[in-house]
Amino acid sequence: SVSERLPSSDILVTDRSGIAFEFAFGIGKPVLFIDTPLKINNPDYKELNIEPVENYLRNDLGVSIAPDNLGIIPERINSLLANNENFAVKMEKMKSELFYNSPASYKAGLEYVLSKLRKD
Repeated sequence: SVSERLPSSDILVTDRSGIAFEFAFGIGKPVLFIDTPLKINNPDYKELNIEPVENYLRNDLGVSIAPDNLGIIPERINSLLANNENFAVKMEKMKSELFYNSPASYKAGLEYVLSKLRKD
């Protein structure tokens, strides 16, 4: 199963899957992305004037390779493996900057969920 294989993997190779976030942030290992075309569900997304987090953080989670340049995959994998320790440190730093996780936020979230459950 995926949950058993991911922790023992050194690198994840994916297209634009959200599993890249779980792998990089959760396991602390790099991702090699194959640049497939964007999946656009909202053709008016540019009106929001924001970049999707999947695109914004992509280069921080690993490296990207164009489909017509797949021959460099071994070189990129070796480079990612050589910097694996630094990558885990980088992910820990990014997590602390991106995700707010104080004990108070957990308590407030839990209380909110419980209050909603009590109303039903």
